Amino acid sequence: MRSTLLACACAATVSMALAAPPVAAGPRLTVHLRLAPAAIAMAVDAHGRAYTLTNDEHPRRSHAVLRAFAADGSLRWERIWRPQDASVYAVDLAVSPVGTVAVTGRIKAAHPTTPCDEIWSYGWAVRTWRPDGNTLWQRSQPGWRTCKVFGTSGRAVAIGGGSVAIAAQHADEYSGSIDLIAFDLHGHDRWTRPVRVPGSQDEVAGDLAVGAGGSVFLAATSGHLFMSVEPDDENATLVKYRADGSLAWLRLVPDDAHGPGPDRDRGTSVALLPHGVVLGSLMDEPSGATRARIAAYGFGGGPRWEHRFPAGYHYNDVFVASWHRGAILANTEPDADGTGSHVVLRGFDGAAHLRWRLRPGPNSDASWGPTDLDAAGDAIAVTGRPFGTERWCRLWVYRAV
Repeated sequence: MRSTLLACACAATVSMALAAPPVAAGPRLTVHLRLAPAAIAMAVDAHGRAYTLTNDEHPRRSHAVLRAFAADGSLRWERIWRPQDASVYAVDLAVSPVGTVAVTGRIKAAHPTTPCDEIWSYGWAVRTWRPDGNTLWQRSQPGWRTCKVFGTSGRAVAIGGGSVAIAAQHADEYSGSIDLIAFDLHGHDRWTRPVRVPGSQDEVAGDLAVGAGGSVFLAATSGHLFMSVEPDDENATLVKYRADGSLAWLRLVPDDAHGPGPDRDRGTSVALLPHGVVLGSLMDEPSGATRARIAAYGFGGGPRWEHRFPAGYHYNDVFVASWHRGAILANTEPDADGTGSHVVLRGFDGAAHLRWRLRPGPNSDASWGPTDLDAAGDAIAVTGRPFGTERWCRLWVYRAV
């Protein structure tokens, strides 16, 4: 998820028992908020200021709400994204080191003219704001006008290297595909590239990261995901594009948990390290259990290290981010008594050594899971909610020591 482009990245598994130096105390909690409605996405800047994204859904015309919080948790500003004569549903957001915010999602006509428009017609959209909350620019692409096509949605967004990049997800009844689209900081087109994985029928975007030089990294799932004789053949995929949009390399994360036959591995998250990139993915085992995995690669695509962890009930998701010393993982793990799950954060240094581990959230009988993770400088933020609840979530912001 085999040609010269698909060199298999066979990284050795690094045992947690070998982690050194000893595990230290975790980051210091600075903000803990209960948010209602629950945030669909979240980001944090190096000052510890969090940004959250929610959707206010209505049958005819939905809109998105972007909120910016100060480092002490107080609300700085709130902005509503409500395009004229259109309905928008936001999916992801990102913030630059200087505080520019970008949001992507899907958009469709608020007053459809045909039954097909009512059901299927939507396209991608992206909007940016200045650090003070004033709008910078907005771009969108209308969706398809046919009943056989679901449409296109902005699935992930990232800012860096003088660019804003989005992953535009196309989906119909039979297949899925991705276009990577890069803009400059003024909203002008830089390039558009279709993501094609040799031997794959479908590609589904998971996450994006943009390096200081403008290179774009995509975490995705490829394989036979829709109408196929092998619906369980899914592969976690990591792709790097250069600043000019040319393909640098593509890696399929190897899976030795299944043996021969179809497998399911999903690329969900990506983050940049000082000397490489880390991919977060999920792997389904023959027993039915799901394990979280993070795998690090050099900027040239060579494998560095890998960790695997047990996954919790209900929440089969994993998030990665980078802090000033290395990588951070947020995933769900089962409680010791097997009755539920909880959120776990782990911090690793650049050599893959575990530096700290903590469990945010209240002690309760509910099963908790993470819904987003971000980090900038020494600031770390994570959102999570109990299983079965979408009306509210909690936001925790930490300062790493």
